[in-house]
Amino acid sequence: MELTEIVIDKPYYAIRFEDIAEWWILGVRCGLCRHEAPVDRDRLKKRSGEQYLRFATKFCRCTQCGNMDHHRVYVAGKLPR
Repeated sequence: MELTEIVIDKPYYAIRFEDIAEWWILGVRCGLCRHEAPVDRDRLKKRSGEQYLRFATKFCRCTQCGNMDHHRVYVAGKLPR
């Protein structure tokens, strides 16, 4: 699911970590091979030091092809209650 389906009042480039509720599992989609994998949001936020998700993807590497460019964050699922 795209982030814009959850944060409906902002475009993708303006979505920040705090705009996404904690119960949503975030994933990253590779811009080259389209491989998708869940990501630890707290680790990504801490490692990148960024507030905006679009800039935090610079710190992701695809485990399939090794690409580090043009990744996109999406919603991978919802934590069980």
